[in-house]
Amino acid sequence: EYKGKNNAQYKVFPPITKPTRIGMTDDIGRWPIDGPEGRRNPQLFYRIREEDKLLNIYGPNNPMLIKFFVSNDLMHMGEFILPAGGKGPRLSEVDIHKGDCVLFIKEGPVTVYLPETQEAFIVNEEDTMFIPEGVPYRLMNFNAKPIKAIFGIAPGL
Repeated sequence: EYKGKNNAQYKVFPPITKPTRIGMTDDIGRWPIDGPEGRRNPQLFYRIREEDKLLNIYGPNNPMLIKFFVSNDLMHMGEFILPAGGKGPRLSEVDIHKGDCVLFIKEGPVTVYLPETQEAFIVNEEDTMFIPEGVPYRLMNFNAKPIKAIFGIAPGL
C-alpha cells in the first residue's frame, strides 16, 4: 500500500487476485487474465512476480524458455532465455509475429539473424532492437552463458 501524505484522497482498491493455478500453453493470449474480462472490471495494477509468470518451452528443434508476464488480445510481454551450448551457437526457432516486436537485452550479447536478407545484428546488453511485424528472425547465442531478453509484441504473436 502506498504511504504518503495524500493517501486519504485515493480510492482503496480490493486486494489483487493472484492466479490460483499453474498456467499452461493454452493460457497464451489470456495471461494473467483474459484481456476483455480484465477490462470489464479493471484493476489498475497487477504485480507479476517470478512465480506468477507463464512458463513455456518454445521450439520443437531449438527449444528456449519463454516467461510471459502478460499475454492477451492487445499485447504480449515477457522474457526469452536462450541457453548456451551445443554444436556451435545455440539457435532459437525462426520466429515471425503478427505485430511489432521490441527486444531489450538483459544478458547478452545476442545475435539477431534475419534469414530473408541474411543479415545479422549483434545486440549488446542494455540495447534494444525493433523488429517490424512480419519479419522473420532468429536469436543466436555465441556465448558460454544463457542470454536473456525482455520482449514486447503488439498486437499479435
